[in-house]
Amino acid sequence: MNGEKHKTKLTEEQITSSLKNLRDQNLISKSIYEKLRPTGTSIPRVYGLPKVHKRDTPLGSILDMSASPYHHAARWLAESLEPVRRNTAHHSLKDIFEFVDFVKEQNTNDLTMGSLDVTSLLTNIPILECIEYLCDNITTNDLNIGIPVINLTELLLRCTFNVQFLFDGLFYRQTDGIAMGSPFGPLLADVFIAKLENQELRDTIM
Repeated sequence: MNGEKHKTKLTEEQITSSLKNLRDQNLISKSIYEKLRPTGTSIPRVYGLPKVHKRDTPLGSILDMSASPYHHAARWLAESLEPVRRNTAHHSLKDIFEFVDFVKEQNTNDLTMGSLDVTSLLTNIPILECIEYLCDNITTNDLNIGIPVINLTELLLRCTFNVQFLFDGLFYRQTDGIAMGSPFGPLLADVFIAKLENQELRDTIM
């Protein structure tokens, strides 16, 4: 939505508050707190890259978050949650070569392989649903990531929900989905697809 006011300073304060809470509970060190605390940041800006592999070469929107108040905390969280991603996304593969190696080891005589494509995956990820599934997985499997789920949820939401950005001189908020350029992109994409595989597609996947 446009007509927004510049809220970078407020976002800095909110993320800093969450990080300070972690520091005060000795869940992160002072040095990590200082490293992650957003100061002097700028609002993310949108730019487009042509998708030359797609029909009619549409523009793909990229959100430059590298200098934003979200970036350092988001990147740290994404790295911290990598063990959770591996525990959740059992069918996630690194690349086509890993896929080929996997298929070679399978008895595929009575199996059918289908290819499912997702249009605009990242921007269609339901944030609240995905974070809830991620945190449920942590709790159910008693995974230790060093942060209580309640604190994790708060920081995840502050780094993903209602992200404000600038386009053509106007301020907007992304009310759902993950932007291309977010450190959370690969993590939440894998978690969301894993949710589909483990629930809706559970009986159809090898």
